[in-house]
Amino acid sequence: MSHVLEPLARESFSEEDLATHLGSLDEAKPATVTALGDVWHMRNEMDASSILENFDPVEDGPYISATYEVYEVGRDGIPEAQHTNNGDEEGEVLEASTVWETLREVNSGGASVGRMTILQEPSPVMLGAAHMTMKRHFDMDELFQHLASTTGNKGKTRAYMNRAYETEPLKQRTFFFVFKYYTVVGEGLKPAPWQAYDSRPPDRRSPDHIDITECSAVLALSLGGKPKKTVKSRVRRRGVAMQQGVIYDTFAPWHLLSIQCFPDDEHSMRSEESKRPFYNGPYAFLDSLGVEYRDAIKRYLKLNEMITKLITPPNHFMFDARLRDKLLFEDKDFTYSRRYFWAYNTLGVINDGIKSMRAAYIDTFTKDFWAGKHATLWPHPEPDTLEGGAYAGRMEVLRQELEAAMRDLQEVYDKNERTRTEIRSLREQLFSGSSVKESRRAIEQGDNIKILTSVSMIFLPLTFVTVSPPLLQPTPTH
Repeated sequence: MSHVLEPLARESFSEEDLATHLGSLDEAKPATVTALGDVWHMRNEMDASSILENFDPVEDGPYISATYEVYEVGRDGIPEAQHTNNGDEEGEVLEASTVWETLREVNSGGASVGRMTILQEPSPVMLGAAHMTMKRHFDMDELFQHLASTTGNKGKTRAYMNRAYETEPLKQRTFFFVFKYYTVVGEGLKPAPWQAYDSRPPDRRSPDHIDITECSAVLALSLGGKPKKTVKSRVRRRGVAMQQGVIYDTFAPWHLLSIQCFPDDEHSMRSEESKRPFYNGPYAFLDSLGVEYRDAIKRYLKLNEMITKLITPPNHFMFDARLRDKLLFEDKDFTYSRRYFWAYNTLGVINDGIKSMRAAYIDTFTKDFWAGKHATLWPHPEPDTLEGGAYAGRMEVLRQELEAAMRDLQEVYDKNERTRTEIRSLREQLFSGSSVKESRRAIEQGDNIKILTSVSMIFLPLTFVTVSPPLLQPTPTH
């Protein structure tokens, strides 16, 4: 069975390295500046002794739920935890120095062939540390551009996997998914400052309000070593030279980076007891991709449940005439029209996101890919051999899991559409009832005007109701 043989390069970083790196980011990309926040703005005021302690999360701050996990994978494929404390204990606030002590050392034992770094609700200093420690393996500005950008594909998941023809070697060796969708903010939690959020103080929240925020994640893989072979693009265009790209070894030493910004405490933490072997970097990526999709499904189902509850009348409406009238006739504040409009269109936006999430997977991982015969995406060196067949069999397990997630996503999509149909029905009933009420009011007002006119004719002064005198006759001429 093919597996990774070459170890990861050993790396070690100091606080001085971190301070120097952050101080050098004067020309940082806008999204990097956004992601790093105060760490970037104060980069020239910090030194090695203060860079970590100045940015510890506080109990009422936006990064109180920050967690992380780091695993190194040996030649047997078994991930071994490197973090001793991830801040996931109830009431515990994760200190920046705790994360740094793990991120700063890579393959210190010399036997690891892969490394998985997972940052959840990361604080700016955690992102700053990742920006430095991962810069040899990823274009971190590119990843931050997709993670923290406030423009672009809002609410849409995208796959950036066809990288062989990128012009920069760093991009040619990296592959990533960007997840963009929506979630319900967890109790007592806050989204990152750059995430869209309809924030309302508790005393101003109406029964119609649901704390929804835009959320995002980047799952990225970097393959090490030198390019395995060159490839030429099959696309031919007049006046344009044929593109030449490179492919990195599918079984090269690897780094996996997962940055998750979901302020809801709904993450799937990896279990210390899970001993599924990661045969190579692509296998670890696909396993993590399945985790991301399953977490997204949980969030989508919770959103559907809360929106359905918002628009569904309570059962006791059958016995409450006043409640029935409220549901049938619109009030002066257009309460139910506003509620139905928001719920109907929110579910439409969510379903657009689900379509993009399914398309990102289906369009990327084709039949050739799963057979290990894709031209540029992680091809097996000998797919038609017994060893290639054994590897494809192990990948088939991940394929089944991911395709089950695609079916579950389709079920969530269909469930949202059924809820939208129900909302349309409720909206039409409301419109019908309110229209009848307004028509009756108009008729009643018309009858009142007739009565008022008749009474006025009786009581108006006589001079206003008598017939005007005839016109004066012209003087006869002689």
